[in-house]
Order: sequence, then C-alpha cells, then structure tokens
Amino acid sequence: MVDLSVIIVNWNSVGMTRQCLESLKEHTAVIDYEVFVTDNGTTKDDGPTALTIELPCVRFTFNDTNFATAGRAVEPYTVVRRRSATS
Repeated sequence: MVDLSVIIVNWNSVGMTRQCLESLKEHTAVIDYEVFVTDNGTTKDDGPTALTIELPCVRFTFNDTNFATAGRAVEPYTVVRRRSATS
C-alpha cells in the first residue's frame, strides 16, 4: 500500500518534468509512493516519451490535446491521501 500518490501534468516541459521526478526520487526514500505523469499534448519536444524508458516505475498517459487544466488531464486517476495513525 502506498503512502503518497503524485500526479504530474506535463506540457512542453519535459526537462522540468525530469527534474521533478529526480527530486521526488531523491527526497522520498523513507515513504512508499507512486507517480503518474500525464502529457497534455506536448508539441515542443518529444514530451516524456523518453522518460518511459528511463523510469519504468512511473505510470504515463498521453493526451492528444492540451486540456489546459490538471482536472481534465488526469481524469482516469483518483488521488487519495491516507492518514496514518500518528498524523
């Protein structure tokens, strides 16, 4: 069971997305987490396609269109934060 679910919405910013994923990996060694990246119709570069090979543990979805909001971009996912007995 995971402690944290992270959803990252990307649009024409694969470099920033890569940095974000690297930072998550560096700073979350003590918790169990999962990461979802949704590409919102990137046209500037290859989008996070290369990241699917580099980071097979990350779940990727690709939209053909930039929905301009995170809500529509991540519709297939539900984010739930579990509260521990100590929080």
